[in-house]
Amino acid sequence: MMKPSEIYRGSIISLHRVGRTNAQIARQLHISKQTVSRWLQRHKDTGKLTNKPRTGRPPCTTSEQDQQIRSAVEKNPLTTSLRINEHQNLRRTTTTFTHQHLYNYYNLQLQLHQAINYTMTAIYNSTTPPRHQLYDDSNPRPCNTNFTTSLRPVQPTTIEFLHFNTSTSTPRFNFTTHYS
Repeated sequence: MMKPSEIYRGSIISLHRVGRTNAQIARQLHISKQTVSRWLQRHKDTGKLTNKPRTGRPPCTTSEQDQQIRSAVEKNPLTTSLRINEHQNLRRTTTTFTHQHLYNYYNLQLQLHQAINYTMTAIYNSTTPPRHQLYDDSNPRPCNTNFTTSLRPVQPTTIEFLHFNTSTSTPRFNFTTHYS
């Protein structure tokens, strides 16, 4: 899936090809004229709509160490970054880096867990009538027997994980409830 910035870049090129001016493109896409000019020039020079490569900070672990860290976390999700450091003989900065990645991993798990709980609660609430519709306060027996007998028992709900949208940190699920 393309990032929004890549979609804007493609839109800039498309609008330019149909004859729009830089000012019209900027106004329509709510971006600056300098941005339009920069991407048109970059597309003209390179033929691509990607960012220029950046040097950035060099990685503090090798790809082999990254794989070992991943496998250690998969084997024991409750592992701490200090324990990983003991086994891998990593520098302190690497330990901090690893700890942040472990935190992000657990944060993702927590968000997925909360999303499932929220959705399961919504499914339960949509299949169970509110208490005030089932009972009369003065009489503990159900007062609307037609409504009560028309309820169908809910079978287990199938939950299928579709994908996780990293840009909005929103998991997408497909829920299917089976009725008997």
